[in-house]
Amino acid sequence: MLLTLTALGTHILEEGKIIIPMINKKLDAEGNIVDSTLIGNFKALFNAFQRSISL
Repeated sequence: MLLTLTALGTHILEEGKIIIPMINKKLDAEGNIVDSTLIGNFKALFNAFQRSISL
């Protein structure tokens, strides 16, 4: 997805990127995030996004 967004000329924040190895081990059967580190990563990502649109 990153390559497609870059090709479209989208501005990508470095702190707005997240890589999730072994995602199946971090979700429960309903698809909810159960890994506390991943939850923290998403919070940081959303905070970075919020800062970028508040400028």
